[in-house]
Amino acid sequence: MRPIVGVITAASLLVCGVARAFDSGTEALVQGTEDADRVATPLRSLKSPDVAEVQRRLKALGYAVGPVDGRLGPKTRTAINAYLTERGLPATGWISPGLIAEVEVAAKAPPSPQPTAARSTIVHDTQRDTDPAKVMVVQRRLKELGFYQGEVDGVVGAKLSNAIKAYQESVGMPVTGWIFPDLVAEMAAPLKAEPKAEPAPPPAPSPVKTWVPKDLVGKTVHARPGDLLGAVVEIVVGRDGMVAGVLTAITDLYGYAKGETLISWAQVAPSVGRPLVILPISADQARPLRRNPPPFHLGPDQMLGSQLIGARAKVKGKTWGEVDGAVFEQSGQLIQLKVHGDDDSGPREIPAADVTLVPADEAVELRDIPVAQRFESDAS
Repeated sequence: MRPIVGVITAASLLVCGVARAFDSGTEALVQGTEDADRVATPLRSLKSPDVAEVQRRLKALGYAVGPVDGRLGPKTRTAINAYLTERGLPATGWISPGLIAEVEVAAKAPPSPQPTAARSTIVHDTQRDTDPAKVMVVQRRLKELGFYQGEVDGVVGAKLSNAIKAYQESVGMPVTGWIFPDLVAEMAAPLKAEPKAEPAPPPAPSPVKTWVPKDLVGKTVHARPGDLLGAVVEIVVGRDGMVAGVLTAITDLYGYAKGETLISWAQVAPSVGRPLVILPISADQARPLRRNPPPFHLGPDQMLGSQLIGARAKVKGKTWGEVDGAVFEQSGQLIQLKVHGDDDSGPREIPAADVTLVPADEAVELRDIPVAQRFESDAS
């Protein structure tokens, strides 16, 4: 007798445990659905007026639910899952009061008059298109746009699906990888011609920094700000009109003269237009220059600036006037002379291309044809 009672007791406990486990699982499923999509209550029966109502609402929204028969069959579950997924909710396949209220609001919302201007986030399975002619339209256009690299064969394959997804993402459409009427219409529309970019205007040439001898003569020369080496005495110009350098009177730390030396134009050029001439040399390089400056000797093909200003201006070997001024570029190249004619006709600007320096005679030879003609006419 006791064994029989023990068996009955164990069986009862087993049945109770299974029932509790089933109840716990059901409660967990319902609770999970409630937390995830706000549509939880005890699960509805597989056939009820609520099911029929959801079927009608989903069908009005374009979802394939099958016949509106009040049965929660596979097609209705698939439609519910599609609806929930499109709204970012878990696809439970179940009906709840929250779902009923939500589909009712969605069904009453007015349709968008311009689906291409504000794209719908609802994608309906019934609208997929696999017509080869339309597929080829999509393939050709995506190929033109650089999204699709496969064959234009009218077949929806993995490459085309990925290309469609990439395009949909780039233009803000729902990313499905499927072909729908709005996509076909967009692909069939002619490509908009991109406006041609106007060529950028060429950059304006930077103004050439120019100077005259008096801009440099008298300026102090420094190895660095505060480290005085001396002052500019003269500029030295070659026969080709290029400045060789500046003649500088070097002084020691106490201000006593140590001699005159030539500092190359390459070292002086960066200081054109500045109040000081600052040489790009270190204190160690400045020390021997200050202590024992190399002596300077004017070469046979060189002129001092003071010789150039005031030099005789000749045309065909005959004196025509006198140089009043000279203009140089920052590079040190002579670009223009101002010459005052002997006939008191006033100064004329002569391009450097029409001038030859004659250092030995402290003169310049002018090749300006109008000047030469005028000189000859005056002489006759």
